[in-house]
Amino acid sequence: KFADELFKAQGVGINIKQTNANNAYIRFKDVYSSGDFFAHAVIPETTEWMGPYKTPPKNPKRPSYIVIEMNQRTLDMKGMGDFQRTYAAGHEIGHTLGAAHPELCKDNTSVGLMNAGNFTEIKSRTFNTPMLYDKNVIKQLYQ
Repeated sequence: KFADELFKAQGVGINIKQTNANNAYIRFKDVYSSGDFFAHAVIPETTEWMGPYKTPPKNPKRPSYIVIEMNQRTLDMKGMGDFQRTYAAGHEIGHTLGAAHPELCKDNTSVGLMNAGNFTEIKSRTFNTPMLYDKNVIKQLYQ
């Protein structure tokens, strides 16, 4: 819901809606993995999606769908509540839309939903919706 509101507020012409899982572009999947991650976006590895990029690819191929896996084992084990789970899900939605971690960009000290973080950092965050950096990236990619 927050992603749809963000796009409407930014006027980028993108709508996100809940739909049948068989025709969804971004799918969510609960997993119980031994991996040490809260969530991650499983994006097909094509040359257009491999980065990091300093500018958006000129002619990216659109995968038929992307899966965001939410690792219930790690989320439960670390005591992540709804606030932090929303942060993790929103962060991964950002990746599916093409946003990178700001700390990968030279001299960028922005703080936003797209910042990578460990358990301590994520637990201390006071926001779980897109911040200025996140909004600007989406505007750059979709306007």
